[in-house]
Amino acid sequence: MDELGPVENLASCSIARETGSESLSIRAGITPRAAALSIDRGSFPSFFIVGPPRTGSSWLYEVLSSQAVLPAPSKETRFFDVHFNRGLKWYLAHYKHGNARRCLGEVAPTYFASSLARERLAQAVPDARIICVFRNPAERIVSLYRLKRAYGLIPWNFEEAMERDPELMETSRYASNLKLWQRSFGTRNVLASIYDDLRESPQDFVNRMVDFIGIPRFILKDSQLGSVHDSERMTHPRSYARTRSAILMSLVISAARAVMTRPRSTTP
Repeated sequence: MDELGPVENLASCSIARETGSESLSIRAGITPRAAALSIDRGSFPSFFIVGPPRTGSSWLYEVLSSQAVLPAPSKETRFFDVHFNRGLKWYLAHYKHGNARRCLGEVAPTYFASSLARERLAQAVPDARIICVFRNPAERIVSLYRLKRAYGLIPWNFEEAMERDPELMETSRYASNLKLWQRSFGTRNVLASIYDDLRESPQDFVNRMVDFIGIPRFILKDSQLGSVHDSERMTHPRSYARTRSAILMSLVISAARAVMTRPRSTTP
């Protein structure tokens, strides 16, 4: 079983609800913890699956989306590492579809090697449950490289990518990054899982994870036991420029359609 996508006890879960608080006193950097955030922590997710990339995160998003409140419409908000300056309202808007009886969570594989994401999360939700999934480093790097090549994100051969793309190596520093997450959230709040366990026994893997999060156990469907978008079957794009341009154009078209179909206000 491989990655599915391209690029807590219920009593202890955070429940999604709209909040008017926008007073994030940290926008782009890190400030002293005591003054870092002024928010309703009940509005925040209570668990984060932080990757690293190519460790089944899209599959986990799919199977957990019916059991917990996850960001929508996109899987990854990238709020804590890239879009922090967009503010709290922007982030919480991804949870407006929430069910008040379910936990909030986020599947965010890019957070694993990001010190900014880790520190901001520790300030915002210091009691969050953190899940890491570790895969054979060589297999994971090759898988991530193939994904990036297939979607035109990098133009280089493997050797060049290893030199020019720091994400390939930084996200493979399992021990050092895991220690940082444990130091920030406490060892008991960080679950280290193995990708091979997910591939060999997905039901047991999910059972252990939901027990840690606090979600009631559920039975996986037959359709969830397979894989989609297996990077091992991806081929290199014939043209890096054309592939990347096509992806960017599709994003522009999708954004335009979203604007055109947005309900108009009826107020004068």
